[in-house]
Formats: sequence, C-alpha cells, structure tokens
Amino acid sequence: MVGVGGRSKACDHCRRRRVKCDLAAPECARCVKAQLKCGGCRGLSFIQYNGHKAAHHGTDVSDTSQRAPIIGSKTTAHSAIVPRGNEIIPTQIGRQYLTLGSMDDVYASYAINYLLHESEDVVVSPDANRTLTNKCFVALSTTIFGIDKKEPDVLQHGLYRYGTALKALNRALSDPQESRSFDVLEAIIVMAVFEMIAGNREDGWIEHARGLERLLDFRGPISMQPLPCLVLLEKARPSMIFAALVTRKTTILSRALWKGLPWVQNPERKNPLQLLLDIVADCPELFVLREDIFGKSEGLPRNSALISLLEKAQKVLNDLETWEKCWSSTELDQYDLVPAPAATTPMRSGCDRSCEPVWDTVLEFHSLYNASTSTLFHATLILLLLLIHGLQLALRDLAGHGIEPGPTPTRIHESGILICRSVDYHLDKLRNIASSSILFPIRMAYEAVGKSDEVLGLWLMFQLRHISSGSTGRWAMARHVLRLNPVSNITSDRLIRDYSK
Repeated sequence: MVGVGGRSKACDHCRRRRVKCDLAAPECARCVKAQLKCGGCRGLSFIQYNGHKAAHHGTDVSDTSQRAPIIGSKTTAHSAIVPRGNEIIPTQIGRQYLTLGSMDDVYASYAINYLLHESEDVVVSPDANRTLTNKCFVALSTTIFGIDKKEPDVLQHGLYRYGTALKALNRALSDPQESRSFDVLEAIIVMAVFEMIAGNREDGWIEHARGLERLLDFRGPISMQPLPCLVLLEKARPSMIFAALVTRKTTILSRALWKGLPWVQNPERKNPLQLLLDIVADCPELFVLREDIFGKSEGLPRNSALISLLEKAQKVLNDLETWEKCWSSTELDQYDLVPAPAATTPMRSGCDRSCEPVWDTVLEFHSLYNASTSTLFHATLILLLLLIHGLQLALRDLAGHGIEPGPTPTRIHESGILICRSVDYHLDKLRNIASSSILFPIRMAYEAVGKSDEVLGLWLMFQLRHISSGSTGRWAMARHVLRLNPVSNITSDRLIRDYSK
C-alpha cells in the first residue's frame, strides 16, 4: 500500500512522493526516470522497543542545514577535512535544502545530482542562519530542473524564485550587520552559479563576482580563515579573477595579505591550483596598466612606460614558469593519450579531398582537478605571452627599438592545441560544477589558434554552443565567452604574421 506509513515496501523517494514503486532492485524505474538516487525497496526489519518515542527517520532539516557541501570526501563533525584537489569554480551548496512534502525535494535532489555528486560536508556552527542561502539554492535547483526537463511552468517558477531571492539578498546587503554574515557570503556565490548556468545576461555573473569581491574587501582576509569561509573563497577566486580581467579592473586577490592570511589556519589547503591562482591574480593589474598606457595617453606611449610594464609582465611569466616546473615534477601532472574520438575531433581536408583529423590523440586526465589545473596554466601562459609580445611589438614600432621576438608564437600555438585536445575530457564532465573551468581556457585557445585557423575557430565555437545548451549539461555563460576580451588587441595571428617577416 503506497503512502501508508509502516506498510509500504516502496523506496524512500516513492514513499515521500506518494507514487507507486515497482520495487525493482537496485533502483526502481521511477527514480531512474526522475534521476534520483534510489536506495532500493524496503524489507522487513525488527526493532527492539525500549519504551521511548522513536526518532523521526525522515530528512533532519535542522541537522543537515548546518552543512556546506564542497568537493571531496565526506567528513563528520569530529573529523578534519581531508585535503583534496579543489575544483576551479565557485562553491557548492546543497543537501540541507531538501524539504519534505513538496516538489522542492525533487528539484534539490536533481540539482545535487547535477552539480554536487562529489561533495564533502563541512560542518559549520549549529547557530548559523542559512535562510537566505536556502532561498537562493531552491531558486537555482528549480530553474535547472525546469530547463533540463523542458517544463516551462517549473522554469518560470524558478525564475520567479530567483527574483524573490535576489530582492532578499539586496536587502541583506544593505544591512551593515547582516551583510557580514556567512549566509550572505554563501548566497552571493549561489546566485553567481545561477547566472553562469541559466542567466541570459552577458554580464550577470560578472556583477555577482565583482559584488562578492567588494563584500570580501569589506570583511577583510582574516574573516575568511574559518574553514567554511576559506572553502567559499577557494571556489570563488577563479570567477573573481576572470571578472577582473574582462572588466579591466584590479582585484584584491593580487594583494599579499589575500594570498596568505586566509590559509593561516589550514595551510595544507594551499595546493598547486591555489598557488597557480595566486599568480593568475597578478594578471588583471597588467592589463589595467596597459589600458592606461595605450588608452589614456596622448600620442605615442613613452618607451619608459612600456618597458616598465614589460618588466612587470615578465616577472609574472617567470613566476608562472617556476610554478610549471614544480607542477611537472609531481604525479598530478599526469594524463594518458587516447585515440581522438571521430565524432568530436575537428577534420581538415587533405590534398586528395580526403578528411583527416587535426590531431590523432586527446588527453585523458586522471581527474577533473588535474585537467582544470593544466588547462588554466596553459590559458594563463597564452594570456601573458600575447601581452608580452604585444608590448614588444609596440616597442619595436617606437623609435626603431629592436627586440628579438624569440619562439613565443610556437609556444602560444602549442598551448592552444593542448587546450583543444583537453576539451573532450571536460565535455564528459559537464554535469559537475567544476566543469566550467574549461571556459576561460577555451577563450584563450580561440585567441591562440582559433582566429588564425578557420577549422579550429569554427570547432571551438561549436563546442561553446554545445556547452551552453547541450543535453548532457549546460553553462549558459559559454555563449558569451567569445565576446569577452581578456587579452590585448594584438592577437596571435598578427604576432605570427609580423614575426615571420
């Protein structure tokens, strides 16, 4: 008898939704269709009664509401976080928002399966208020479900909830005391993820990232030392840096205090990815200085200003190359070469009108963390090399100032191709919140090889369309990536053309 407490053998989800369960093992058909994690049908059990009322066996919202799921293995309130490769994307919020007796638990379960299936639980203070984050996550999960299941009514309900949550967030931000709360910090990151996945505005995620940075600046780096706050900071850093790049603004993350103080209590979490992000955080300032030199000065820029900027950029490049040597010496920098899949590999016409793949093998990384770290390195390398050699071209054009270009165009091309050969691995991971880490590298690969090679340019555009609205996952911001301009206006095709003279 379905829905009658104590008698039905239906699985937990079917009992909660009050639908008939087919009792199939290990997963019932209804859970498979709804993409829910089925625990299997219930059997008989014997319970020794001790005279006390039994505890409620449903979801304990009061207990789970104090957890902040992040990437990694599960822990308890009495155990320490096991350090693990952190994925390059903002935080993950989730399991605590399941509510019994409504469709919200279905939406939330789906979102957890969609985004958070590799999460670990960080236990925060039992007194922590998560009301605002709850609203934001329910809006996100409802919208994701509506989009994927092609349910217009559910989608509209999710967007309505987003608007309601956004108003509540703005009210909280206007309160000096409430704006400092962990709940507000967490809610902003959830809303940024919403904009990246489902937002229609090109700059929606940028506004949230820049707003989060202003809030962090107000709180100060010491406030981010508690582990839950540190985890949020680690997840948010990539989007904050990328937002600073495309808006030509400096970022507080380039300051020494923000690179060190948050990790004082948990130094083991400063893994290779976080060390790499310390270097990437220095890049936005270089482009701010470049804009000042080329955009605001009258006439030709001064040699001294260009040389000073070139020296700063070269120092960041040296730091990046030093990091690369350390990364290459570890077992983490490992991948296997596997045959390139015919369905997703770009083809080029040969002399005899036959089509041949542009590359024969693709990179199969040992983890998404490895893939994210590797592609971020190559994207940053392209970014810096384009800037440096653009400055060298400008110096060469001024007063006959001669600088030998060196083999940089080859390095730019090689890094661009390596990113392209990593795309297949990321496409298999789109149902993971960390998979958006490929978007910035794809943008830089387009700058490195897509503009000068029509075949690769069209292929990269197609991959971004697939990422923005594919059936296996979606990041809506991917449709805007090529319109973002994180690099100088001197692109690799001009560099290669000029250096070949």
